[in-house]
Amino acid sequence: SPAQPPSPPTAPPMDQINAEQKHAAELELHSSTSLLIVGGPGSGKTHTLAYRCALTLQHPHIHPENIMMLTFTRAAAQSMTSRICSMAGQDAKRIISGTFHSIANRLLHKNGFQFLILDEDAQREALLHVIQSVLTQIGDKHHYHYSATQIASFHRDLKKVMNAAGAGTLRRPNDTQRQVLAQYEHLKQQQGYFDFEDLLVHFLHFLRSEQAT
Repeated sequence: SPAQPPSPPTAPPMDQINAEQKHAAELELHSSTSLLIVGGPGSGKTHTLAYRCALTLQHPHIHPENIMMLTFTRAAAQSMTSRICSMAGQDAKRIISGTFHSIANRLLHKNGFQFLILDEDAQREALLHVIQSVLTQIGDKHHYHYSATQIASFHRDLKKVMNAAGAGTLRRPNDTQRQVLAQYEHLKQQQGYFDFEDLLVHFLHFLRSEQAT
């Protein structure tokens, strides 16, 4: 008997998906339109994204490697991949999925960037060392006992100000703050370190570059 044509793919199971989630999952599914879909806590964002990915994988010219899913936590990334696999099969494991920082780290290294990660504890120690060094240089007799949170906030605020990212919302850095930031950046460059903010900044620049096209 003649060979039967393959059956068209069926939609993933629609368990626990409501009308609004279905609409978000199917909206402009195979177009190049950018979408911003807003959902509050407990609104089913993870399940909706998983369902949308499962539907997208039905397209004959879209492969798992063509899909990138970024989340804020490792647990959320694992949950999404697991849900997509339950809907679309084990090929969904080939989707590029992870946190913003982990994906940035992976793709930057893959494309020739050479660096070591300066984690939060190491960043705190480096900043504390630089702060104490600068205070000694300027003859400040006071000792600043910053908590890890204060130091991290100190660093982020300085970078925002120096990059004009927070123009109009943050005070301008004083001379001491500028010295701390300059020495901290010099220390990282000398030792080949990226902190977590550097990861995202360099990743953004890479995505906007011709190298990423």
